[in-house]
Amino acid sequence: DEPAPTKLVSQTTPPEPVGPALITLAAYDELEDKIDGVSGPVILDFFADWCGPCRTQSKILHDLEDTAAEHETLIIKINVDDHPKIAKQFAVRSLPTLVMVKDGEIVERQTGVANKSRLASWMQ
Repeated sequence: DEPAPTKLVSQTTPPEPVGPALITLAAYDELEDKIDGVSGPVILDFFADWCGPCRTQSKILHDLEDTAAEHETLIIKINVDDHPKIAKQFAVRSLPTLVMVKDGEIVERQTGVANKSRLASWMQ
């Protein structure tokens, strides 16, 4: 008889690492590349570095990063100075502007700072 193995090896596969819930679209990135294949909702945060209320909105979004991850929501920050075509495509006229996209459709839109509870409800 062979002795029972003394070391047990787990046969379960480790969970796939979840990507970040909040990313900033780099100047050279395309929005389509970031949202292609995303199964959950996406919140687009249109901002500019010179915009004071945008900094307030950014802090709120960073505070909601864990909530976004739980609800498989991706938050993408888009600097309108780096991406004027995307801002025009989404008819952004004031900052900050937040746009919630689900299944390729715009389902929510807010101009001005959105509070935590409103954004958390978008992610439900």
